[in-house]
Amino acid sequence: FMREKITALLPCKKNSIRVLDKCTRQFGDSSLVEIKIQHLLNTPEIDRIIVSTDDEKVREICNKINNDKIQLHTQIVQPDNDSFIKFYAENLDLEGVILWTHATSPFCNEETYSRAIKQYFDQDEYDSLVSATKIQTYIWNKKGESVNYDDKKNKWPRTQEIEPLYQLDSAIFLLPFKIMKDKKDRVGDMPFFFELNPIENIDIDWPEDFDFANDLWGK
Repeated sequence: FMREKITALLPCKKNSIRVLDKCTRQFGDSSLVEIKIQHLLNTPEIDRIIVSTDDEKVREICNKINNDKIQLHTQIVQPDNDSFIKFYAENLDLEGVILWTHATSPFCNEETYSRAIKQYFDQDEYDSLVSATKIQTYIWNKKGESVNYDDKKNKWPRTQEIEPLYQLDSAIFLLPFKIMKDKKDRVGDMPFFFELNPIENIDIDWPEDFDFANDLWGK
């Protein structure tokens, strides 16, 4: 069995608005970008790692690690997420499968990536895989109306009877690069929702997230 080549894409933007130098500041005894690169290097299914950045510190870290699997790519910062994704769809020239991930998910490690890759290749009814948290509880809007069930029929249904929703956590997007290029998106038309546990899905987006994850990392 010959599987398709897997390229990991790790975008690392320098100017984080909410957490200064998020990827390169000290996290535990390392940094988020170093930790993530090691996760990807330790994932045997991954053939190549593209670190796309506009940050010279990230480049220095990659050069210090000095592994042939790592390829540096110049990131041109985009005004919004749609443009950001379109930039890679149009500027990368890849064959096979792309695994898009972020340094801000430090607890999503090599074991998680391997499980996700196995799940992706073990099925053929989905065209992509995205990591997510299943939400199967009472969700209401500001008006006090239920969002994910009909409270006119049943105000308090059993939670296991509620149709689940999925919160995407940006830890893993896995799909053929051809689909990404054609759709200019990192998710296909039929994604498989790969559920992460509450630790794996921690995403560092705010200063309090960084502090919480850093404390947890040291335990």
